[in-house]
Amino acid sequence: MNENEKIRGELLNAVNGLSDEQLNAQLETGRWSIIQVLDHLYLMERAITKSISDKLKSDESIPAVDKPIELTLNREVKVEAPSFVTPSKIIPNFE
Repeated sequence: MNENEKIRGELLNAVNGLSDEQLNAQLETGRWSIIQVLDHLYLMERAITKSISDKLKSDESIPAVDKPIELTLNREVKVEAPSFVTPSKIIPNFE
């Protein structure tokens, strides 16, 4: 958990001070903005935490399914995020 907190702190420090325009900028069509990536990470963490909590409360013993989590580090492989962890489409309103 300490490592997670350390990484979360580093991430928040990296984006601290960015303007709304910078956070919402979509550098390429079809790519997420910084704020959408942050939203995705939040949704992922919430889903994982809930899943672990639910499993710990359950008496069922279901074997874990192997998942290619090593692909999360490979930026050349793009995977469609499930809908429950897809960030909202934030449309910046800069005036």
